[in-house]
Amino acid sequence: MRPTTFLILTLILPFAPTINSSAIAASDDHASVSLQDEYDRYKSNNIEDKIRREEAALSTLSRSLTRSQCHANIAKTLKHSCQGAVDDVGNRLSEHNKRGLAISFTICSMQSALQKIPSECSQWNPFSSDGLNQNENYSLGSDLPEHNDLQEQQASCLSALHRSPQEWSAYNVYLSDTTQLCHALEARKQADLAHTRYVEANVEKVALLKLMKERESAQLARERNLSKDWENSSAALKRTSDLVFSAQQQLREDIDISSELRQDLRSTIKNLDLERAAVWGRIEKDVNDRLFEADVRFETILYSMRDGWAADYDLAVDDRIKEAEIATNTWIQNTTIQVADIFAYMTSQMLLGRFR
Repeated sequence: MRPTTFLILTLILPFAPTINSSAIAASDDHASVSLQDEYDRYKSNNIEDKIRREEAALSTLSRSLTRSQCHANIAKTLKHSCQGAVDDVGNRLSEHNKRGLAISFTICSMQSALQKIPSECSQWNPFSSDGLNQNENYSLGSDLPEHNDLQEQQASCLSALHRSPQEWSAYNVYLSDTTQLCHALEARKQADLAHTRYVEANVEKVALLKLMKERESAQLARERNLSKDWENSSAALKRTSDLVFSAQQQLREDIDISSELRQDLRSTIKNLDLERAAVWGRIEKDVNDRLFEADVRFETILYSMRDGWAADYDLAVDDRIKEAEIATNTWIQNTTIQVADIFAYMTSQMLLGRFR
């Protein structure tokens, strides 16, 4: 990761949680899948081309290592024979196949020189049906059993070639060169295979570099988008910071105003307490004065009422005394009269009783 990218991530991640990191991981996975798909598509599309290139390369190599098209056609079969089983000696070709190939090469040379082909060698003549069948047999790359008939036919053909020192010399050369030609073709095939693999590796590298370039472009685009998001987040953060600072300033002003109001309220309450004490003192004094005045007035009223009640009481007592005296005198008079009457009655009764 680049230092700038790391710095941007460390700055933006605490304030930009909406960044979709899963999208970035998905993009990387998609890039890996694209690389594998591209390579598989390349392999599937180039298998047939690879086979055709190998065939063409071997055909060209065979023509370059041999003297004529006949030799090249026979050399083509070596690409199969060289892939056959290994015999006891360690060579890829069996002895009878080596002899057959050497005989075929010798017949090609004789055909090119317009010489008569021995009838004993017709089975290995590339231009006859028997020769074609024989070429197909050893072109299969398998070690055919050496039957007595095949050995006898090869012995007859070799005897016919031995009659001509020139052809016999050519046969010996081809016999010694058959194995070397097989190994040369195999080495050239391996070199072509290595070249093909090298080309494939280069194609893979080019595809990988292309993909890496695309991923780098995508990474740069993501970094640009991330930078834009970071700038937007920074701007939003700055606006938020300004709003917070403004709110903080306003809050400080409100706190100062609240402190002033609290001081004013305390002063007002203190003044109210003082005024209340003064008013209460005045009220208490006024009440005391009024109570004193009321007490004096009430006392005066009581004294006046007492004097009035005393005078009235004296008058009422005098009247009662007078009435009592009058009643007493009247009762005394009535009682005196009644006593006199009773005494007169008793006296009269006593007198009446004496006379009886």
